[in-house]
Amino acid sequence: MEMLRPPINQSEDWVVLIFVVCISIIAMVRVIAPLRISKMFSAVFNILVLRQLMREENPRRQENTLLNIGFVLSFSLLSWISIRSFHLPTPLQSNFLLFVVLVFFVAAVYLLKMVFVRLVRWFAGSDCGFTEYLYNTFLINRVVGILLLPFAALAIYGQIHYAQVIIYAALSMLTAAYLYRLGRGLLNAARIGISPFYIFFYICTLEILPLLMGYKVATLY
Repeated sequence: MEMLRPPINQSEDWVVLIFVVCISIIAMVRVIAPLRISKMFSAVFNILVLRQLMREENPRRQENTLLNIGFVLSFSLLSWISIRSFHLPTPLQSNFLLFVVLVFFVAAVYLLKMVFVRLVRWFAGSDCGFTEYLYNTFLINRVVGILLLPFAALAIYGQIHYAQVIIYAALSMLTAAYLYRLGRGLLNAARIGISPFYIFFYICTLEILPLLMGYKVATLY
């Protein structure tokens, strides 16, 4: 009787489709706006380039929407493979259904963040630097979404015993990007004289709370 061999990686059929969609998004953006991606990477490290992009572009540009979708998909894919690699308990038996739930969770967090920022801006009666902060948040997310793809691919299609090391490397990059984004936002808020109350309220509500919610969901079961 032939013995069953353990799987050498954690790939599934539907994962291929997700990667195809993500790569197609990058290719479409390169066709629609050939310089968009290179400008995005420059804007991450150069505040002057970021503000130039804000002045020049329409926030509803289709390449922005495509790259936002790419971030949600790649971040959710990395979250999914992290749950599998670290054997975190989940009530969902279907891996694809778990991925779909993660997609909706990530998308909902950033949608609520965008709505909340606009409400605070409306109540405050001024911009208070929130437009730049929100733009910077989504800009870094788009760049991170591109950078996460090779990490997710290596973790999923590489040998299983290397997956956790790759995921730790990806989490280190995500942590660095998050702290960098938060630090840039705080420096900008201090520069334009935003009230410390608004800064503290925003950080607690839309930076720390989503992290706590994600941790609670991940450890609930």
